Amino acid sequence: MLTLKNFLRRELEKQRVVLFYWLPVALACGIGCYLSLRQEPAPNLFIAMALLGGISYLGYHFQICSLAPFFLLLAVFCLGFFAVAGKAHYVAAPTLTYRFYGEIEGRIIGVDRARSGAVRVTLDQVELENISKSNTPHKVRLSISDAPAAQLLTPQGRLKTKGFLMSPPGPSEPGGFDFRRYAWFRGLGAVGYTREGVQITSGPSSGIFTRLFDKRMALSARIKAGVSQVASGPAAAIITGDRSSLTRAQLQDLRRSNLAHLLAISGLHVALLTGVVFGFFRRLCLLNTNAFLHFNAKKIAAGLAILIGLYYLLISGAAVSTQRAFIMVSIVMLGVFFDRRALSLHSIALAALVILAWRPEDVSSAGFQMSFAATIALVTVFQRTPALPGFSRWRQLPVISLVLSSLVAGLATAPFSAAHFNQVSHYGLLANILSLPVMGFLVAPSAVLAMMLMLFGAEAVGLWGVDLGCGAFFRAASKRGNLCDRARCVDLTFIQCIMRLDHFMARLGEGVWSFRRCRGFNGLAWKRSARYFDRRRWRAGRPSFAGGTGTFQAKWWNVFGP
Repeated sequence: MLTLKNFLRRELEKQRVVLFYWLPVALACGIGCYLSLRQEPAPNLFIAMALLGGISYLGYHFQICSLAPFFLLLAVFCLGFFAVAGKAHYVAAPTLTYRFYGEIEGRIIGVDRARSGAVRVTLDQVELENISKSNTPHKVRLSISDAPAAQLLTPQGRLKTKGFLMSPPGPSEPGGFDFRRYAWFRGLGAVGYTREGVQITSGPSSGIFTRLFDKRMALSARIKAGVSQVASGPAAAIITGDRSSLTRAQLQDLRRSNLAHLLAISGLHVALLTGVVFGFFRRLCLLNTNAFLHFNAKKIAAGLAILIGLYYLLISGAAVSTQRAFIMVSIVMLGVFFDRRALSLHSIALAALVILAWRPEDVSSAGFQMSFAATIALVTVFQRTPALPGFSRWRQLPVISLVLSSLVAGLATAPFSAAHFNQVSHYGLLANILSLPVMGFLVAPSAVLAMMLMLFGAEAVGLWGVDLGCGAFFRAASKRGNLCDRARCVDLTFIQCIMRLDHFMARLGEGVWSFRRCRGFNGLAWKRSARYFDRRRWRAGRPSFAGGTGTFQAKWWNVFGP
């Protein structure tokens, strides 16, 4: 008879081969354990975690029993706990504890756009009126409603204005996005807005990251000047990651049609850039007979491709999806350099380890979770499908691969989209089928061509293709967004019917017919509006039963919860 101990031992023996895949999972669990705490842990907990991690590592090192892999995962779990705790203490900075109004001055180090459409600037070297230097936040973020984005893109410009500042707010709903934690790890000590006029003065560049920001803004301005006004925002976002010129309507259409991922600089962009650079330099080396005989052109091209990819990572803002794509592409190129084969799941696990070690707080972000969920699902499915009888021949067709990849990525990211954004797209598969070919065969190659020709001042050839492609898939996003608006009405009607039925049954009494105690209906939908807000349930940590305002809005973990 198979006992539980023998069953666990057999399963652990199977996982020895893929133990490396579980290391980022254990590291992420340790990070999540620290982030889930409501307050800073006591020193006793740190001592206990240190002892547990040390004993676990010794148990793995000396192979005490067959549970040695479990000991390694436990040690990595403790390591993740200490990694994010150390990062939280390392980035500690002054935070504004009261509402401030007065003169604000600082150096512009970041420009983006808020959901309301207002331009947001991030400032460092901040000076606040009547506040001492020791109590002044290191960075603040300011929304400017009436200022055009182009005015604020002065390289290393200093901004001076009068405005309101306050401490970063906490989550607006239980389990929602915690902006206060995000601001703490980014060094933001205050957020606010201004309705006064702003003064922009130029200043000297200092530091490698500020100079990279200068290059990024200059490149973004050059791209916007080479395309039409409608495509200027999307083109700059796709190539440089600068989303400050995107309109509110464009962002809403992309989110509703599940095409917002096209603006994220990820594997498609990085792989095309490094692939073109690798092929170009390899062919260039082969033109020289002496170089062909004395040097390995493939390895030289691989090294140059990694350097170009690193420069593009830094100049594009280094988002989580870009970091993951660069690490995976670098592993492939290093495999070429050292004559080794790059394993896809190994590269994903290594990319997750590097990102979590560098920025452990990103484990709770939507970008990290959705990027890795889609990548793991795609790699797993495309590795398993050749084993299916009769399907490997069909999978080689471009249409089948496109539909399969869109379906797999959509299903993998749908739970995270529902959890973070309270919505699931109805027509995401159709929109991706129509837009991904345009993105993969027209926009991305044209963007790479424009970047290469920009050195010679001939980027207009590539930007023409970018302009044409961005207009095409934004028209598709707009149509899919209108379809989502119609589907929203169906969702609201369905939810309102359930609400009326729930109210009617609750009136009948508190017996078995009361739907409010039935496990299947609590938490079906979430409403942030105050008129649907039930404060007693909020204090108890349970959601109010109400209809949503977007496409099917639900906290997915509460759909079947008590």
